[in-house]
Amino acid sequence: MFGYGAIWEWLIFFGVIYALIYTMFVIKNEKNTFLETAVLRSFKHFDLLIPSWWTQTLDEENAIAFERTDTRYDWKATFTWLQFTEKDLELSLEDKFKELIQDRKILFDLDTGAILNPSDFLTHPASQKEGISMLRIEGTASEDEVDRVYFDAFILKDEQAQGYLFCESRSSVLNGLVEGPYFEEVIMRVIAK
Repeated sequence: MFGYGAIWEWLIFFGVIYALIYTMFVIKNEKNTFLETAVLRSFKHFDLLIPSWWTQTLDEENAIAFERTDTRYDWKATFTWLQFTEKDLELSLEDKFKELIQDRKILFDLDTGAILNPSDFLTHPASQKEGISMLRIEGTASEDEVDRVYFDAFILKDEQAQGYLFCESRSSVLNGLVEGPYFEEVIMRVIAK
């Protein structure tokens, strides 16, 4: 009735099903795992709660970056400290944010972007410190008028430290759905020292 070939086929079939179920379980629980295994990383005068599976690929005085080196995801998160220039003293936070986005040649799709204003961050941990204001935009966009990307950008203006913390997550459109929620968790938990 059944030969050895059929038994092996069924074993392989059930092995693949088991692997898929296990993968779904791991992905479903990653958010809980993130909070339990996150690494506290100090950068300038901020504390960032970084997922343990992000690998730091850049460590400079004014910039750090993280990537997933355990996968082939087209994704990168960069955190940059920008000291105020004389020009910045005259710019509004919105104008500085637009300038930084334009410098990266990012053009957001009109129908998919989400913009968060300073009033949306009243409960953010960093907003408890005086002189802090924040903006955020995320969505699908064109980069350099060619590449389709998912871009998430967050800027925190610190009047006392005289600078900006600019956080950006850039990925292919589909990979933004994978690491995007964790980037959002990181920026929503930034603590200003």
